[in-house]
This record gives sequence, structure tokens and C-alpha cells, in this order.
Amino acid sequence: MCARSIVGNLEGVTSRSSAALTYAGVTGVLAFLAFLAGGGTLWASARYDDGFWATGGAASLGWGLLALGFAAVVATAMLTLNATRPEPRSPR
Repeated sequence: MCARSIVGNLEGVTSRSSAALTYAGVTGVLAFLAFLAGGGTLWASARYDDGFWATGGAASLGWGLLALGFAAVVATAMLTLNATRPEPRSPR
């Protein structure tokens, strides 16, 4: 791939779309971390039966983190769709 084709592909990228893609990347990482934390918390809640893990609070925290991860996935999808939507063209 030559430099000319790369520059040609980037001509339609605006600061709005590049900012939205940046935020989409950040929310994607947050979604991944929330899913890992929620799954780990639910696993620990099921495995250990003492202290905090024995209470229902650990399971609630795990499900809450999974819900936060799902919300971050939705935000990532919305930001990505916003960034890749074609710019409206003015009539000539």
C-alpha cells in the first residue's frame, strides 16, 4: 500500500469522527475491563464462602460490573457508527 492511497483514505476523516473513534477505543477498553472484573467477581463469589464473598454484595457487584461492560459496548457501537457515518453533502 503506497502513501498516496493511505492519504486518499483519510481525506474524509474529520476531527469529529477521529475524536469519536478515539472515544470508541477508550470505551472498548473499559468494556473489556468491566467484563473481566465482573466475571472475576462472580467467579470468586461462587468459589469462596467467607467474608465479603459469602454475602450477596459480591454477586451484586459482579452483575453490576457486567451491566457496566454491556453499557460500554453499546456506547462503543454508537460512537463507532457516529464516526463512520458519511458526512452530509451540501447541495450544489
